[in-house]
Amino acid sequence: MTAPASSPPCPADEGGPATEWHPVKLPSPGRARYALLLLVMLLAGSYVGWRTYNLAYGSEARKAQGRCAAEFNRAAEAIGPVDLSNVERWDAAVTRLHACAAPMNNTQSWFVLGATALTLGLGLALMWLLPRLLLRKAGRRSPAPPAWQDWAEQAARDLGLSRTPEVLWGGLRLREAFTLNRRRRARIILPPGALGLPPEQVEAIIRHETAHAAAGDVTLVWLTRGVRWAVLAVLLIPELQIYFSFWLPKVGTVPVIALLTSPLSFLLGLINLYSLEYALRVLFLLAVAFLVAAALLRRREYEADLRSVHGRSSTALESLLAGTSTRDVRWWRRPLALHPAATHRLTALRHPELAQHGSMTGAAAIGLLAGMSVPALSFTLPQGPFKLVPWGDSLDSAGLIAGLAVAVTWGVPLWRNALTAGILGHPVPPRRLLLALPAGVLMGLLTPIWSTGLTFELGLLPLGTWITLATVPVAVAGAAGCSWALANLWSRRYAGGVLTSRHWLVVAAVNAALFTGAFWFGLGTARSLQIYREDQTTGGWMDWWNGYISHALAGTPAVVGTAMAAFALLTSWWLLRRPPGYMRRAAKRRCLDNTPILTVHTVLVVSAAAAAGGLIARWTIPLTQGPGGPEETFHFANMCAPALAGAACLGTLILLAGARGLPTAIAAAPLTTVLVSFGEWARHLTSWLYPMDIAQVLAVSPLALLGLFLLTAGLPAALIRSRTRPPRPRAALIAAPLIAALLAAGLVAAALQTRPAFFISPPQVSVSDISTEF
Repeated sequence: MTAPASSPPCPADEGGPATEWHPVKLPSPGRARYALLLLVMLLAGSYVGWRTYNLAYGSEARKAQGRCAAEFNRAAEAIGPVDLSNVERWDAAVTRLHACAAPMNNTQSWFVLGATALTLGLGLALMWLLPRLLLRKAGRRSPAPPAWQDWAEQAARDLGLSRTPEVLWGGLRLREAFTLNRRRRARIILPPGALGLPPEQVEAIIRHETAHAAAGDVTLVWLTRGVRWAVLAVLLIPELQIYFSFWLPKVGTVPVIALLTSPLSFLLGLINLYSLEYALRVLFLLAVAFLVAAALLRRREYEADLRSVHGRSSTALESLLAGTSTRDVRWWRRPLALHPAATHRLTALRHPELAQHGSMTGAAAIGLLAGMSVPALSFTLPQGPFKLVPWGDSLDSAGLIAGLAVAVTWGVPLWRNALTAGILGHPVPPRRLLLALPAGVLMGLLTPIWSTGLTFELGLLPLGTWITLATVPVAVAGAAGCSWALANLWSRRYAGGVLTSRHWLVVAAVNAALFTGAFWFGLGTARSLQIYREDQTTGGWMDWWNGYISHALAGTPAVVGTAMAAFALLTSWWLLRRPPGYMRRAAKRRCLDNTPILTVHTVLVVSAAAAAGGLIARWTIPLTQGPGGPEETFHFANMCAPALAGAACLGTLILLAGARGLPTAIAAAPLTTVLVSFGEWARHLTSWLYPMDIAQVLAVSPLALLGLFLLTAGLPAALIRSRTRPPRPRAALIAAPLIAALLAAGLVAAALQTRPAFFISPPQVSVSDISTEF
């Protein structure tokens, strides 16, 4: 943690909130990181449950699976390719397949839920046990002097704690202070060495521990410490199952002989590629769990320091930390240290805005866990009627969980950081965080724990296709870029205002939609590309194009299109909202860059020009008929032309304003898409058999495709250098609309010359083989 060279004093000088601002007034960025621990436990529990299920029922499940697959394939051959005349028969066949596979899927789900519950139960048990073991190690305890208890009472009043903590002395073996809950009351145990400290430093220690209790950290901190050992214990269960099921019966029936010889036989039996691979994957997951837990505990120490000195001088705490700075741990032990270095804590006290900045390693760890969770959860979550989302399959459910985890642990803290930067006039969160998150996702997809024993069969490819390694990180990176741009816009409009829980709920919803949609698009697009590459219906690069767009149009266009419309309206509201008065005065003094780059007139003209260019190309260029016939080709044109016109508007505004133009482009591009869709619908209004149904399709499907384009280009758009001055009027009102119109016409013309094939029947569906390791 490095202190900034200088901080612009402009907001404070202008009477802004910087004089009264403090990080404790905003939602904690570290508290959301506890969701990562839940994700670690979910990963470990789901894998252990799946593996113990395979060890117990693998052969029976394989036989049942074969029967279900054979029955479904016979029904598929009898029905024939999918078309409008046999959709109901296909639905009935899929329903029978789910019913046939339900018993083994339900049994596997119970194993997964049981192992996950066991992991959580062990974590809770260790949360209760660990502080009591430390309390016992502390030795005989005695009440602290009355003055110390008075300091705790004053700290409780200042920090909003309803019950005053009880302050006690520990035994001679205790080296550092700690806090635990006992009978619904916090207890602060101080080491005997505190007697030799000045009174103001003892008070600083008591306030720091009281701050932990006021923030609700006491229980969660001990849960964090317990989760590490709970995960280790649970991951040993499959090996114990192998020991008792396979090795112990083979060494004899005499208990003494079994006791003496079976451990040696077991250890010798572990020397194989499968066990070595399992050990490496387990060690990797444990290392991630320990690193995440340690980083979380260090973050809570920073926040407890800031909370304890809020509204008072930090001199006592700084002097205490200065005396311990010489005893900082060495650099190679810091990643696993539960407390930050004293020098870092001093820097955070003097520059509070740095205490909540994200880090490259933290962003990479979040992406890593999210990437690891997708293959694991997709293989263990229930399917059929028991899936978590009403559409798709277990892969969509896994994408939902991973997206929510990234939104809570990375997206919301990023917006908090941007708000802090807007209040203090500091630089926005660094863009390098946008690269660390997808890099972590890529690494997580390459190291899925569930594929133990399948490496030589499936290779390192997640979910059986290398395309996932490209589509999912790119989509997550695009969502991160959009979140970064929207966070900067939001912070410039709401910095200094009164923020309620409703505002933060909107922030959480925006990030949840972005990252959940990114995982859905990434996973679904990878499957579509794989299908079209194997089918080779159109050949060449057109297979890639059709596979790229087909999931957006055939997946859940209503949900995604509605989300895109909501994003456009919300972003438009933020763009039109005036910033706080002190920020407007700061902008006039040129110490805070809050000048709008693009005017409303420029945005409307560029949007209208892109729509006009798209409509002209759509109405004048003849269609190239695809394999699906003229009806499919016509439908393809009506879907792609509006989305490509919106993409042209998106690209023009980003080129015109740089990264700061991305929020404006998010608001304007859907308007262009809707204008082109309305023009196409109005042109054929008299020939539509069901005009209102067609209007509904044209309103959402092109917006869904535009959402795919946005996620694809989100990261490059956020990395482009932003303009510091508005463009010249001639460039904004003449050149930019002309470029938008030509770009829209060119994109639409190129798309209309392809051979659309996004309604080609998928390959025959069958239940994937259940892997049995033994």
